[in-house]
Parts: sequence; C-alpha cells; structure tokens
Amino acid sequence: MQVNDQLINQMLRNLPQDQQDVMAGILRQEYAFEVVCNSQDVFADVEVPVLDEDGNQVAYKSGKHKGEPKFTTEKQLIQEGAKGRTIAYITVNGEVVPTKDEQGRMWLRSSRRRTDGEWGFQSWCSTDSILAEHEIGVIGEAQPSKEDIAQLAQNLAEKPPKYVTINGEREVDGFIIRDVKN
Repeated sequence: MQVNDQLINQMLRNLPQDQQDVMAGILRQEYAFEVVCNSQDVFADVEVPVLDEDGNQVAYKSGKHKGEPKFTTEKQLIQEGAKGRTIAYITVNGEVVPTKDEQGRMWLRSSRRRTDGEWGFQSWCSTDSILAEHEIGVIGEAQPSKEDIAQLAQNLAEKPPKYVTINGEREVDGFIIRDVKN
C-alpha cells in the first residue's frame, strides 16, 4: 500500500506540534536512533496512619501503647520510572532531540557523547548513563587535564566497553538505543 503526501500531511495535522516534529523528522530520515529509558518504578514501604471510616486517626485502646496512634505499612510509589518511554531521538548529525510524553512531560534531563563512543543520558527518573564506567572518578566539572586523559586511556585499555547491538538495538547503562528504521 502506498501512502501519498496528502494523506501523510492530514495524519500529521491531527497530532500535537511536538509529535508532528518527531514524525516529520522520521519521515525525512533525519533521525538515526531512538533513545528509550529502561528504568523501573521505585516503590518503598511507607508507614501511614490507620484511619477510621470518618478519616480520624485510630489510637491503641489498650496495652503499653494505649493512646498512641496506630500505623500500618503500605507500598507507595517513590519515583516513577520511565521504562519503555522514548525520551529522545538522535539525528543523523548527532543532535539529541528530547521528546515529551502524553502528559507533556520531558523525561530527558541531559545528554553527552562519552569517551567510549556511546551516548550518555540522564532522565528525570534518575536513570543516569552520563559517565561511562571508566570515566567515573576521572571526569568532573573541570576540563580534563593531560593526566586525566591518560587515565581515561588506561581505563579503556584495561576494561573496554562491551555493548552489543542485536537486531538494531543495544542497552547502554539503563537506556536502549534503537536504530530508527526509515
């Protein structure tokens, strides 16, 4: 089935502007990679007060804790993960283009090209691959010195990265980088 330009334009007009831009970029073959966050939601056991049917906090009626408020433990969402969300596209020119989710939230916080050749990302859900393993403790806020660069080279030689691309996608420290099929 062939889709003509008029039909494509009509379909694009029904999308929000940021989604129109992404789809247009894909159609124009400007995007080389899709970046998907692979983080999980984080839950924790949280102590919450026991309430009666009127919403008042219940207290112990007897025993050594008589008069003290009762509490119970519930699992609560502490941090929403971005697992499975496309957080950005990387253009054929190497520009990182953040995306928004259905609620208009942008999950990409930061990105950079790492010294192992991979892209590093930070998402607002705390997944962080900005620094490669061999850069930790060497790369900081200041520009790297000659000694820092020598240390990076030594670290890379001792433990080279082993990210494997399978069927057009690879996982790099909590993010899936997927080839965009045009």
